[in-house]
Amino acid sequence: METLEDSEWDVVISGTGLPQSLLALALSRSGKRILHVDRNGYYGGTEAALSLQDAETWTEAVNKNVSDQAESADREGSGRLNTTSSINFKDACIIPNLPQPASSKLGFSRSYSLALSPQLIYSRSALLPSLVSSKVYRQLEFLAVGSWWIYEADKQEKVGIDSEQNNITGRLGKIPGGREDVFADKNLDLRSKRSLMKFLRLAADVDAQGPVLQEWGDKTLQEFLTTQFSLSTQLQSALHALTLSLRPPSDTKTSFALPRITRHLTSIGVFGPGFGSVVPKWGGGAEISQVACRACAVGGAIYVLNKAVKHVESTPTDEEETLPLLTVRLQDGDKIRTKWIIGGLDDVTSPSSAFDEGPITYISRSISIVSSCLPELFSLTAEGAPPPAATIVVFPSGSIFAASPPVYLSIHSSDTGECPTGQCVVYGITILEGPAGSELLNQALHKFRETFDETARPDILWELHYSQRQTSSEEPQLSETLGSGRIITLPASRQDIAFEDSLLRNVKEAWSKISAVTKGFMQFEDREAGAYDDDGVGILKKKVWNMLASSSCIAEELNSKDPHFVLELIQNADDNEYEEKIDPSLVFTLKRLYLRVDCNELGFTEANVRSICRAGRSTKVSKGYIGEKGLGFKSVFKIADVVRISSGPYSFYFDRNTELGIVTPILASFPSGQVFPHLTQFFLEIRDEAKQQDLSDALLRLPASVLIFLRKLRHLRINFRDGGHRELICQHNEDGDISLISVDFDPLKGLRRSEVKYIVSKYLLTSMPNDSKRVGVTESEIVLAFPLSAEGKPVERTQETHAFLPIQDYGFKFLIQADFLLTASREDILDCEWSRCLRHGITLAFISALKKLNHTPELRYVWMRFLPFGLTYSLLSSIESDLRTALRMERIIWSRAKTLEKPEMLANVPCVYLDRQQRPLIGTTVDMKIYLSSKYDWVKDKATLRSLGVTEMTPSSFITKVTSFTQVSRKQYENESPEWHEDLCKAITTLPDMFWHSQIPSLPLIPLRNEQWMSAQQAGKEVFLDHDDGTPVPHGINILLVEPTAMKSAVRASLFRRLGLGPCDIQKVAHLILQKHKEGRRAISHRREAIQHLVYLYKARKTLSAVSLTDMWLSDIQNKACHGRDLYIDHPSDNLLRSLFKNNLSILRFVHPDFVSAVSGAEQAEWIDWLVSSMRLMTAPRLMENGKLSQAFKSIIANHSSTVWLKLLGDPQRNYNPRLSSDVCKELSNSQVVCTDGTLHTLGDTYLQTPELCQISQSFEKGSFWFVEVESPRDRAWEYLLGPLGVVTQIDIHFYARLLNNMKLRGSAVIAEVASIYTSMLQRSDCHLACIIFEKQALIPVVSSTQPRWLTSAQCVWKGPPGLRCRTSIESLYHGLERFFCGALGVKNATLDMVLDDLADLAGKTSKHDIQDVKSLLLAIPQCNENRSGDSKIKTLKGLELFPVQSAIVDGEISLMPCTAHFYISDRQRLRDAFVGEIPMLDFEVSAVHDLNTLIDILQLHHKLLSTTVTETCTTFGDSELDESFTKDLSGKAVALISCAFHYGSKEYEKHQDNLLDNLLRIEGWLADGIVSTLSLSYMGSTKQVNLPGNLLFEVTESKAVRICLPRDEEEAHMAYVMHLPARLIDYLDIPRDRSSIIHEILGLPNSRLKSVLDHYGVPEFKCNSSPHASRSELASIPTVSHHQVLEISIPPLTEDVSLVRQPQIPTADPQYVASNAIMKDSRSSKIRVNAQPRQLKCSKTPVESLTSMMRTLDQGKFIQGSSSKIGNAPISKHTVLQLVSSDRINQVTSSAKIYSQALPVAVTSAHRIPILDETTYMFDTATPIEPRSSKDSCIRSPKISATHLTSQDDGGLTIGFSGELFVSEYLKAIIPDFSEEHWTSNLREHARIHDDYKDIEAYDAREIADFMYADTHGHLTCMLVRAGHEVARAWLSAPPTYLIEVKATTDNCDVPFSISNFQDQLARRLIISACTIPETAYLIFRVFHVHTDPEFVIYVDPGRMLAEGGLRKESKDGFLVWPVG
Repeated sequence: METLEDSEWDVVISGTGLPQSLLALALSRSGKRILHVDRNGYYGGTEAALSLQDAETWTEAVNKNVSDQAESADREGSGRLNTTSSINFKDACIIPNLPQPASSKLGFSRSYSLALSPQLIYSRSALLPSLVSSKVYRQLEFLAVGSWWIYEADKQEKVGIDSEQNNITGRLGKIPGGREDVFADKNLDLRSKRSLMKFLRLAADVDAQGPVLQEWGDKTLQEFLTTQFSLSTQLQSALHALTLSLRPPSDTKTSFALPRITRHLTSIGVFGPGFGSVVPKWGGGAEISQVACRACAVGGAIYVLNKAVKHVESTPTDEEETLPLLTVRLQDGDKIRTKWIIGGLDDVTSPSSAFDEGPITYISRSISIVSSCLPELFSLTAEGAPPPAATIVVFPSGSIFAASPPVYLSIHSSDTGECPTGQCVVYGITILEGPAGSELLNQALHKFRETFDETARPDILWELHYSQRQTSSEEPQLSETLGSGRIITLPASRQDIAFEDSLLRNVKEAWSKISAVTKGFMQFEDREAGAYDDDGVGILKKKVWNMLASSSCIAEELNSKDPHFVLELIQNADDNEYEEKIDPSLVFTLKRLYLRVDCNELGFTEANVRSICRAGRSTKVSKGYIGEKGLGFKSVFKIADVVRISSGPYSFYFDRNTELGIVTPILASFPSGQVFPHLTQFFLEIRDEAKQQDLSDALLRLPASVLIFLRKLRHLRINFRDGGHRELICQHNEDGDISLISVDFDPLKGLRRSEVKYIVSKYLLTSMPNDSKRVGVTESEIVLAFPLSAEGKPVERTQETHAFLPIQDYGFKFLIQADFLLTASREDILDCEWSRCLRHGITLAFISALKKLNHTPELRYVWMRFLPFGLTYSLLSSIESDLRTALRMERIIWSRAKTLEKPEMLANVPCVYLDRQQRPLIGTTVDMKIYLSSKYDWVKDKATLRSLGVTEMTPSSFITKVTSFTQVSRKQYENESPEWHEDLCKAITTLPDMFWHSQIPSLPLIPLRNEQWMSAQQAGKEVFLDHDDGTPVPHGINILLVEPTAMKSAVRASLFRRLGLGPCDIQKVAHLILQKHKEGRRAISHRREAIQHLVYLYKARKTLSAVSLTDMWLSDIQNKACHGRDLYIDHPSDNLLRSLFKNNLSILRFVHPDFVSAVSGAEQAEWIDWLVSSMRLMTAPRLMENGKLSQAFKSIIANHSSTVWLKLLGDPQRNYNPRLSSDVCKELSNSQVVCTDGTLHTLGDTYLQTPELCQISQSFEKGSFWFVEVESPRDRAWEYLLGPLGVVTQIDIHFYARLLNNMKLRGSAVIAEVASIYTSMLQRSDCHLACIIFEKQALIPVVSSTQPRWLTSAQCVWKGPPGLRCRTSIESLYHGLERFFCGALGVKNATLDMVLDDLADLAGKTSKHDIQDVKSLLLAIPQCNENRSGDSKIKTLKGLELFPVQSAIVDGEISLMPCTAHFYISDRQRLRDAFVGEIPMLDFEVSAVHDLNTLIDILQLHHKLLSTTVTETCTTFGDSELDESFTKDLSGKAVALISCAFHYGSKEYEKHQDNLLDNLLRIEGWLADGIVSTLSLSYMGSTKQVNLPGNLLFEVTESKAVRICLPRDEEEAHMAYVMHLPARLIDYLDIPRDRSSIIHEILGLPNSRLKSVLDHYGVPEFKCNSSPHASRSELASIPTVSHHQVLEISIPPLTEDVSLVRQPQIPTADPQYVASNAIMKDSRSSKIRVNAQPRQLKCSKTPVESLTSMMRTLDQGKFIQGSSSKIGNAPISKHTVLQLVSSDRINQVTSSAKIYSQALPVAVTSAHRIPILDETTYMFDTATPIEPRSSKDSCIRSPKISATHLTSQDDGGLTIGFSGELFVSEYLKAIIPDFSEEHWTSNLREHARIHDDYKDIEAYDAREIADFMYADTHGHLTCMLVRAGHEVARAWLSAPPTYLIEVKATTDNCDVPFSISNFQDQLARRLIISACTIPETAYLIFRVFHVHTDPEFVIYVDPGRMLAEGGLRKESKDGFLVWPVG
């Protein structure tokens, strides 16, 4: 029918909502002409179900219609329809900006079917029987509604609905559904259960409700339940939830609520256990509407969508007509006539009716898709119950906000077909309208999600909110208007959660009016009569269907979708055989109720016919065919009952309506007019119009992609009944890509052509698994096709997966072609090994395809959009994670450097870190390779790129790169444009606050006017933004001001202020002036500038601090710049200059007059005084100029008498007594002066006329003493003035020096007389002045064979090698005057530089004397380089001829050669004796060579050592055998040897570690008859060999075991064992040779004594599981930490009240007394004594009792004789000496335990006698200063005490270290409150377990760094150091360090050397504390001495610095030996 114009109908139904659709179903078999129209383009009306895309369109339409209808309300006339049409929906909004990772999990649009008005249907609803009686139930599927849940809040703190705060949290509880649920609920008490059961009995008894409703019907449910049943609020909320009322209980009447509760309870169990309601599958009410409309269409009704009724008019009729016709104007203008018109309120409205709907109200709804299947909510409700597909969650009134109405969430699982697998749809509804309602739904959904654990909490993937018109709460009534009731208005269904039967009653009433009958409502006969009968022919049909159902293929795998057979036919066409040179084609022709399919294949064979007639039989069983089951063809019977086939000679058909019709062919001719020869044809007689419409829709939607992976078929044509057609063409391009062309012709719309290009990539998968359906197939090709739009952009829609033909859409955004094994329906992939292998291949194929995609311009930056995300569950869903995992390891992402990199190596640069050209602010060439290319759309593809491993530049990484750029590329950074710097500052301002503390202030962000750049840290308070003080800055002062251009940028200016820059002030300018003048005279450009500076400083003098202005530059009268101290000023009040120089003033340099007149008026006098005092302008003649006597003073000396200038020098007002330079003193000393006898002499030869000198002069002959003429010679001031000028003023050092000079002038030098003078000089207190005199004057005579030589002190050394030539050694001449020469004169021993200088001069000399000197000097080098500080200087000898080498003959010539010459060094006497005279050797004896080890090491001459170059091969002769005793003894020493290797830093140990120990443990000891040693040496191309008697065979076997063989002769074996085996082990273990003594002792002592040896040498025992000390990497990680100090502690006497129990009494002394008396200075020395009172301890046991108790633990082994009261036969007393019984049978462990047990009481009790200093002692008062002490004398010592002595036993030092550590532990615990055993980090601490107080102490198994490690958080230990005199530690109190404490104990005195390990030496040097810093870590050594008697200790603070500065001395001998100096 082309048009509806002027057509006549019996019934016109407007709208396809549920009421209209049910009426259409009821009228479907009435035989009436029915036209059914709908204004929408979809079925369902307000009950419609929408896809995601449809929902977006619907949202836009709703919001548009609201505004459009509001505008049109005023324009519509009264005679037109819809004038008062209400609005069903409004305020629709899809929530935007959901989190990307969540949103991307959405499936494709059509996988969702979201209901706008979802409703559940109770089992007792009248709708279900009506659907059954109407026979449409077969097309519907209903699913159970499971449990009902109620939200129970945990808190009752509710806030208003408008408040942003919501403190209510809760959980979901199940609502009881019956008696069983009530009694199973453990949360209900017995009383509540009884009350609830009472109510439930009432609810189940309908008859008993009558009287109750009469009494309580008008009252609220809340009042009813409270009064009648005393139910709690919680139970009331649960019962109210069953009513599904949108109003709160306080507003819900009992008459409304009670029937609905009854409905709920009585519906449970109707259709099965556990549920009482159902929901329709595939979209709720919309699905019922579609099924009902389909049934009406089958009955002949016409359906037109997108067509609305405009208005209705009555039509005049003849009187004969009983029913007048109504004229209906449709939306497009068509005018029709009808007897009846039916619709909803918004579909039909009478123009004349006064019908008024009243006010329109709305409810709020929401639809949310969540990312979880929520299995917790869909559990089975009862045994035998069906799995629920829906559930209800109720939020009672007030559970979300205070006074908020109830909220209902209806949750549908994927079983409903409304969402993909793994997701759920949550429908929300509440009565609250508008934004408040939307917010309430939001909160409900949020709280619902919060009830799940965080790991299981679902994400919201998609959300829609809208408002829906609410119908009246009263039961809706049918409305009739116009034309005697011919217009019927069906009331809309009430917007309730459950379907109301009142709607069905209204439909029935309308049906009754139209049909004029009252019975038979929706009761129809089955159209397929007999098919479902239980008798007759139906029994046979049952058997047939049962037989077919037995085929698993048909029963389980037959296509579920009707049009799917089209793909089966296309598949068959591609599998067909075709003639050559014929293009395969397939044509579908669709006409009314038939479909013809034509294919130009070769035709059917008999096998094809047989296959098509059977299920599960196929002729396509080999590779190359798509189908293999033989079932695909059967799918045609989904739409056709009769299928006719014509192919070649065969012509037959199948009739589905006959018995076995789908497998039994019936011979018949093909319909006439439809036959085309040479074609295979199918003719399908379509069952009905609905099937045909479905087929037509399917063919219209058939995508061209069905052809893309077919092997043969490239062209497909579809002809439609209206003359339109479609052509689908697949073109394969040369590059392997594919273009799909779709040509569509519509008679109305014309021709439309579309083309989609696919980028194709193929991947061959080999090693395919065996499969019965792919027999012999081992390879399979996977093809991926990536779609591009016409614009060349990726098509991001999901694509179907193919097995040559589409299977289904699994969510991939690219086409996949693989030879999957499929189910019979071809709708899914068969889960088998073959398919799983292909699944893995898809990942490989995608990676392979990237090579092409990354070089395709359109895709290289967007290909990741093809990555699957949020795949629905299927066999292929794991590809999503597998693919991302694989891609992370590939170079697939472009960097900004245009290189492909791994994703994890790349980082995206956020926009904030880009400049205005969108380039990275920090972008070096290297950076570009780690930056993600800017061509990627990060905003859109962020989630995908991140999932691949691409990161985003963080603030931390950005600031790191900026810092690196400013440091590495500083010049480039400074030359960047101002715009770039502004962009950088803008980026920096966005950084978090954490970077503003250190990192940003350290960046050079501040440009200065002088073109420098500074950081805020550098600028400090030196850089200013500008000056705002108003005072002009003097000219030439370059105040560090920010560059003006930078200040123009508001961004940069704001940053500078934030960095702390501020304006400058006057004081700052003054400071800068001083700084400028300090730069030099050239810094001052003009005199005026200097005057301005001075005036500025003069005016600011009151605000300036006390600073020196002597560096200011002024000008003289000649305008030359000079300092004030170099200028004179003619002071008005002083005329000295004029009197001395008279007319010769030009000799003086006066300041320029402009400076004097710069300030005039009343201030001038003050100004001049300020100049004189501040600039040091001179008013008297200058004495010195540049260290010389000034010209002015020379003029005075020349022109005036000596009495004048001597008087001037002595004038105290002129201050001529400063430190004079030597030149001035010399010039004055050489000046002529008048003496008392009138003679002239030089001043330096004169004497001062003092009484002492006058008296002594009388003993000399007259004229020997010349006394200078001065006024008042007895004035002591002359001594200070004239003494430095050479005048003898007293009998002092100078006097004696003059005597020596006189002796030198006489030419006599008697050493005894000279020594006597030296002795007299040494006894004088001013002896230190002799150093200066002897440096300048040669006053040291050296007697030689000729005349004596007189030397200065600088020409002498005290000790020096015999060959030293640059200095003279004087020790032999003055051996008793070392104190005078070395102490007073500072004469030193010969230094390395002296030796090296002499060696350089002697290089290449040939005389024997020179060579002998060279040898002496070479031997002196190691002695002069003990600390190895001169290694670099010694290396300069490498190229010099300094090495005396004896030629290769016996007694050969000796010559000096460079170390690069060819010679050998004999370091072994045996090797020297063997090769002497055979090779050139260094002319040193072996003993001397050992003294040259340091030199050999520095010059790297090891390769010349005979021990290195000579190869020794030892072999045995005679018999040899393994000696078990020898082997056992050697293996027992393995641990001790490996301990030494570790301790002394063996490189061999570091390389092999555990293997080395294993080798030693597997050592073998052999004895042989004899051993021969062959020595081999390669020299000058030949090998020299010498055979010697062997002494030892030492080798490592192939199994890495050590094998040692000794001669069988005992004497020889002993010799080899003692002399040679230690050296071999030292070489093998790579232990320094200077450690040989410990190896000798390990080999020489029994294995039971090895621990004693290790303990003696300070070597910790090696443990197999962990090393005893930290590794060197750990040592390097210790932070560098202040001055060294020695603290010496001694112990006060033992009191009677001492106990091992440490409970100190807090002293109650007055704090002032403690502060002033706790520490006092000893008047006789600088030692500090502790005068605090001894600590009082509560005593529970005496020390001996405690010891006795402790020793009982050993008594069980009978190691101690006696009982608890006696030890041996001696009674126990305080001083009893404990005697341990020794026994050979007692093992070493037990013996050690005894020794430790003896050490314990001594250490513990001694430590407890240390005085306790309370916290007041730590309070430092400025009134009580503490004098610092030197590093050599800073000990705290108390008088000696008596203590219990430990019996001296031969314990090998086993307890010394332990006793010292225990003593220090006890002492520190006594003085430090938070010190405990946990800080004892030594491996020895476990030995303390034998004491009761320590029985729980655990062994310290970690790596040992120090004996104690203590973080001094509260400063206790630091305070102790300060109190002990280490004043430097006072600064540490602000941040006390962590202390590493090493204990060195001895039983001897304190001055006995102690050993430190290599590790401890490195640690001490590593932790040297820098000056003026607060260390993080400080190293202390506690030196405990007299450890077994009267323990005392000294603390060495910062021993590393003490070793470096000489406070401690270290010697490398048998380990590092350390002892204090002085």
